[in-house]
Amino acid sequence: MTVDPRASLNAKELQRLLDAALSLSDLCREVIADAVSEGVDVNAKIDRSLVTNADLAAERAFRERLGQRFPDMGVQGEEFGGTNPDSPWQWVIDPVDGTSDFARGIPIWGSIIGLFFHGEPVVGVIDHPPLGLRLHAAFGQGAYRGSERLSLSDYDSGRNDSDACVGLPSRSNFIRRNDDGAAFDALAAHFPDFRVFRSCLTHAYAATGQLDVALEWDVNLWDVAATRIIVEEAGGRYILLRKRAHSEAGMLYCAVFGRPALADRIAAMLSAHI
Repeated sequence: MTVDPRASLNAKELQRLLDAALSLSDLCREVIADAVSEGVDVNAKIDRSLVTNADLAAERAFRERLGQRFPDMGVQGEEFGGTNPDSPWQWVIDPVDGTSDFARGIPIWGSIIGLFFHGEPVVGVIDHPPLGLRLHAAFGQGAYRGSERLSLSDYDSGRNDSDACVGLPSRSNFIRRNDDGAAFDALAAHFPDFRVFRSCLTHAYAATGQLDVALEWDVNLWDVAATRIIVEEAGGRYILLRKRAHSEAGMLYCAVFGRPALADRIAAMLSAHI
C-alpha cells in the first residue's frame, strides 16, 4: 500500500501553509492591480502566447516573498521557470491565467497558486479578482469560497448525461499539440449543454458545482496547480487522463474533474481517444 506523504503533516502546519498561500494571493492581486493602474503592456512570447507587465511583476513579487518566508522550498512558474527542483516542497504559480482575456479587459482571468509535497497537492488557491471570487483548500481541511465551505453532491443518477453542464477548453487545445480533435467532438456530441472557457474560471465553477464537470487538455502544471486539491476537498473527483512530455511545451496534462460519477464516466468515454 502506498503511503500518502501528506499524512505526515499536522493541522497546524497545514494552516500555516494555507495562510501563506492566501497572503501570496493577496500580494499577487495587489501587484496586478498596480500594473493595471499604470497601464497594461502586452508582448508575445516565443510560443506566441501573450505576457504582460502584470504577469511578470506578480510572479517576481511572489518569488521574492516566498524566498523570504520559505527559502528552501522550490518554485515553478509560468514566466520564470523552476528553482530548487530537488526540494520535496514545490510552489507552483500562474500569476495571470487567461492573459489574452486580461489583456483585452475581459474579466474572467484568474491567479493560480498551488503547493505540492513529494508531488502531492497540499494547498491551492484560485483567485478571480474582477469577479470577487476566490477559492482555497488545504489537505484534509476542506475547500472554501471565501468563508463558505464547499460540498459537491454527486451527479444524480436519474439525470440524463445530455442535461449535464460541462466546461470544456476550446477545440484548439485538443489539436494544437496532438491530434485529439475526435475527443473534443465526442464530448461535444455527448454533452450538448457544454461551455467553453479559456481560463481557470472553469475550475472554480466545477469546484462550486456551477458546472457539473470540467476538463483541461494538454496544459502545463501551473494551469491546474490548485485544481485537484480544491475539487477533492470539495468532495469531487479529479482524474488525470494523460501526462506526457512535449519537446517544446514541457510536461502536459489532461484531466477531468467535478462531480464524481460523471467524471468517472467521461474518463471511461475518453479512454478510446487518448
